[in-house]
Amino acid sequence: MLFELAEMYSNIIAENVKTELIKLNHESHLLSGDDSGLKNIWEEICVQVQHEESNDWHLHLDLMDNLVQNAFEVQPKSIKRLLNYIGSLDQNDFENDEECVLNDEYGIKEIRNNLIKIADNYTNTNISNYINGEEYDEDEEEFKDDDEYEDDEEKN
Repeated sequence: MLFELAEMYSNIIAENVKTELIKLNHESHLLSGDDSGLKNIWEEICVQVQHEESNDWHLHLDLMDNLVQNAFEVQPKSIKRLLNYIGSLDQNDFENDEECVLNDEYGIKEIRNNLIKIADNYTNTNISNYINGEEYDEDEEEFKDDDEYEDDEEKN
């Protein structure tokens, strides 16, 4: 029952963080470039989790950790202690119970791991096209399909 409760709260917090990452959609926030077709930080994270980590992956991890920490800090003490305790079990860290529930690193890591699982299972057209190597047309603000590639080749 404790595991189910912790998973429920971890999911709620992770989904809230995901929403914050989706809101980070100004091109100055994106590391993937204008021609990637990815529209927000969340899509960039999903691509890296599902496909391959970029050299800038540590920046996304830092951002996720900061947002998770901010979301974690506003939780009631009982929720924080629950997530800390369950997180310590997941880390096979068998400190005494009191130390485990007071160490926020366990809870934060538990939520971040959950957020990464969500990213691993999340997809949309932008993510799929990027992973499949579809070319993004900035002027049209859409991905070209295979027929358009053939048409482009015939024109040249």
